[in-house]
Amino acid sequence: METGMRRALLLILATVSSCKGLDGTADGFTAITPETHTFFPINTGAHAGIDCNSCHGAFDSFKGFDCLTCHTQPQCDPIHLGMPGYAFQNPKCLSCHPDGTKANIDHTLFFPTAAGQTHQNIACVTCHTDPANRKVFDCVSCHTKAKTDPWHAGVTGYAWSSPQCYQCHPTSNIPDFAHSAFPVDAAAVHKNIGCSQCHADAANLKTIDCVTCHPSTTNSPKHANVGGFTSATASCLRCHGDSQVNPVAAHLPFSISAGAHHSRSSCVRCHPSYRTDKTFAADFTVKACLTCHGNVHAGQYADAQCLNCHSRVQ
Repeated sequence: METGMRRALLLILATVSSCKGLDGTADGFTAITPETHTFFPINTGAHAGIDCNSCHGAFDSFKGFDCLTCHTQPQCDPIHLGMPGYAFQNPKCLSCHPDGTKANIDHTLFFPTAAGQTHQNIACVTCHTDPANRKVFDCVSCHTKAKTDPWHAGVTGYAWSSPQCYQCHPTSNIPDFAHSAFPVDAAAVHKNIGCSQCHADAANLKTIDCVTCHPSTTNSPKHANVGGFTSATASCLRCHGDSQVNPVAAHLPFSISAGAHHSRSSCVRCHPSYRTDKTFAADFTVKACLTCHGNVHAGQYADAQCLNCHSRVQ
């Protein structure tokens, strides 16, 4: 078909509002107007007022379309620099711009895909299987159940689903925190607790919350004999780094029970150092006596020597 004839036919079809089938029924051809061309807006937005022939004029069917005459390669290539899966092709254009608008997504803000990242060089359509809705994403096609189930053995709250993947891996990285630092295994006090209960901020697993489950209303009475107690997550972890409970009555032979000389002395005042294996937890093997008693034998003794003579201070 000659180009002129083709364009004339398309123009006729584009201007016809409706027609019936040859048998007079209503199931014939109904033309698309700018108002009904809603799947790719041409009545409003960036493509408002564009002529049908601009996109469809070179084809025998309206299913054929051309983006590249207006959006030239010298224009498009720089804009898509570093974009995985980009190609200067009509189908690719529509795949990423199904409604004719720019995909204004800064992937550095929430799920890095740039060079050097775990998900670099992965085409957009690999994860975003619904071009019309970029909020729909798929993780499990690549991260199959056979792979992920063994890796998450014993992880409470684990589910093989894309939303669950993103909740625990919002930066696309595998958390490198060895959870043996704070026991959550089958024999631990905190077994069967979902990750998100303690790690409320999935983007930063170092942000931990203890006080939602252990509020001041229940904790304060339990710590009535503990000097310096504060209801704060950092304090919880500092004294309970192994999720253990150290009763005041068991602080022997150096008693801190009611009536003793050091009753209600602050734990962290006597044990100010942190452990080297768990930098959030107090090292109870280190004792500091001279913080309070430094003027008694000034310059003569060290903390450890105090306990040589005063191991059972009552």
